[in-house]
Amino acid sequence: MGSNPKTLSPSNSIYPQGCWVNLAKITEIQYPENKFKSDIALLCILNVEHSKYPKKLWLSGNHLFNEDGKFEDYGKRANGVEKFGSWRLGHLFDTLGIEKSAALTEDGSKLNNGVEEMMIGLPFYILEYESNGVAKRSVWRFFAKHSEGKMKLINDWKNQDAKFIPKDYVHAGGGRLEDIYNEIDDGKEPWEK
Repeated sequence: MGSNPKTLSPSNSIYPQGCWVNLAKITEIQYPENKFKSDIALLCILNVEHSKYPKKLWLSGNHLFNEDGKFEDYGKRANGVEKFGSWRLGHLFDTLGIEKSAALTEDGSKLNNGVEEMMIGLPFYILEYESNGVAKRSVWRFFAKHSEGKMKLINDWKNQDAKFIPKDYVHAGGGRLEDIYNEIDDGKEPWEK
């Protein structure tokens, strides 16, 4: 049967199966080649608690611009940016306590002076999940403030709508097969029907 990504790991820990929540700090910010022609592309190098190696956090996406072509807001469906919105970067600024409306240059392609220095070293929580992608672990799209603690991300993961569970999550069986069996299961053994 498929595993349900909202259930606890086999060890009955507080973590969902194949998920870990750790404290992270940005140690470096780079502007990688923007292959997808997004309005912004950042690579944050993270120092993650309990991790031997640095972790890469890619943040890119498209913004909402005003009539003058100046950055107005981070892209999301609610403001008309249908694909590859930059909302996740705005979410990171909120998480770090940085005023997101003044964080980017007018064209939205880079951080304003001083913002990078503000971001480096600030603690926040990330949730990593087992991935069937190139990396064995991927960083989930949401973050939590240091003051909110680990449980914020754990609860957000457990309470997310099944359609938003990452497609590369190893345990994303979503319990679909299990759900089908449960719907069919009337409590009788097959030979009793």
